[in-house]
Amino acid sequence: HDCLVCPFDHWCPYTTTEPRMCIANASTHLKHTGNKREEDCQCDLGHYSTHLPADECVQCEVDFWCPGHNVTVACGPNSSTWGAVGSAFAHDCTPVAGFYLEEHEIVPCPAGSYCTGQLAAPIQCPENSTSDAMSARLQDCVCKSTYVGECLSGDDPCDGFCTQCEAGFFCPGGSTTTACPHLTTSGVGTAAAATDCKCIDGYQGPNGGTCQQCAKDSWCPGGSSSSNCPANSNTFSMTGQDEVTDCACNAGYYGPPGTRC
Repeated sequence: HDCLVCPFDHWCPYTTTEPRMCIANASTHLKHTGNKREEDCQCDLGHYSTHLPADECVQCEVDFWCPGHNVTVACGPNSSTWGAVGSAFAHDCTPVAGFYLEEHEIVPCPAGSYCTGQLAAPIQCPENSTSDAMSARLQDCVCKSTYVGECLSGDDPCDGFCTQCEAGFFCPGGSTTTACPHLTTSGVGTAAAATDCKCIDGYQGPNGGTCQQCAKDSWCPGGSSSSNCPANSNTFSMTGQDEVTDCACNAGYYGPPGTRC
C-alpha cells in the first residue's frame, strides 16, 4: 500500500499504521499536514498547556489571553477579562473601572467624570458635582463646594442631587452642611467654609471669627467693617446700630439722620 501524508490535526510517528489525533482543543497550526511529532499538536486559541507535548489543553484563565501554541499572556496594567475565561486576543483585555481606552491606550479616568470600565467612554458627573481622577462609579461624584447633597440610589444619571447651600450655613462639598458660627451668616450658595460666614448686621469682626456688637456712635453693616457716625452726630449711647441713618444730630445741630449735621 502507498504511504499517505499525515492529515490535518493528526501526527504520525515513524512506522505508524494509523494517524494519531491531536488531543481535545489542540490542532496542527503551524504545519497543517505531514506532522511527525506529538508536539506538532498545539493548543487552540483561548487554550494553553503547561507541558510540551501538551497532555491537556485547558481554557485560558481570567485576566490572561492565549493565542494558542501553548502560550499564555497576562493582561496589561489596568486591564482585565472581567471574569471571562478562554480569551484568545489582546483586545479581550479591556480597561478596569476607573480607566478607559483612548487611542488604543488605557488611561486614567479624568477628574469630574467616572469610568465604568471595558469599552465605555468617561461619563461626566452630574451638574454641580465633581470627582477625583480614576473614579469608577456615579457615587464617586460629590457635590462641589457651596453645594450639598448625595446620590444614594446610584441610579444614572441622578441629576440635580446637589443643591445650593442654605443661607446661614457653609458647605465644603459632598453631603456636609454646617451652621455658620454664632452671630455670623451667609448668603445662599456663597459659603464653602466658616471663614465665608460674615458678622450679622450690627456686629463687627473677622469672617468666621468672634463678632462684637457695634460700639456706640458708630454703625456696622455686617462683616468686618465699622464706621463712625458723621460729624456732629451720635447714636445716643445705643449700640448695635447697623445703618448710618441710626446716627442722629447732636444737640445744637440739625439735619437728616445719617448726614453731616
